[in-house]
Amino acid sequence: MKKALNQEVSLNQEIEIRAILNDKQRNILEKKLSNMGVELKERVNIFDVYLCPVRVQSFQEIEMQKVGSFILRIRKQIANEQTQVTVNTKIITSEGDHNSWEEHEIKISSFDEAVAIFQAIGFKIFFTLEKERVTYQVADMTVCLEDIADFGPVIEVEVMANKSKSQQAKQKIKAFLKNIGINDEQIVTKSVTNILMQERAKF
Repeated sequence: MKKALNQEVSLNQEIEIRAILNDKQRNILEKKLSNMGVELKERVNIFDVYLCPVRVQSFQEIEMQKVGSFILRIRKQIANEQTQVTVNTKIITSEGDHNSWEEHEIKISSFDEAVAIFQAIGFKIFFTLEKERVTYQVADMTVCLEDIADFGPVIEVEVMANKSKSQQAKQKIKAFLKNIGINDEQIVTKSVTNILMQERAKF
């Protein structure tokens, strides 16, 4: 039982790479993925809030760099008139690496109550994000085409793996992006969320 549990935990490493698209690419990619015959999983509208301790006064204090640093997010996701709410944390496992995390997530029943609980124990909202997402499954890769409010289109490709396979997974994702016409210059070093937090976070 202990061995099985350890194997399950080891797959909590989320390997993801993101790239910024232009509008032409965004339109072409949805058609291209459909023509590839990949599985369309869902179309959703997403509203995220990110929280940090009330003592924090600048983004530099909480930007994820050191091993063990984390981000805390509450997400409301709506698809087919059904709402799902989750609490999620991503934890840095390699210094400054925003392409590979340890991730944990749970489903909850109330977005507002979750926010209230974290605020009651010393957290505050410092950033919000709205986006529309179309998700595809390509073998073991989850491919998300996103339209972020007041920003534009992006693509995110994710693989769940253990830490020892993280570099292999990154190369696999980059090869896929190249195959569908995304060049290295479009790839974001950290994340689009990180870019927007630097511009828009309020403490």
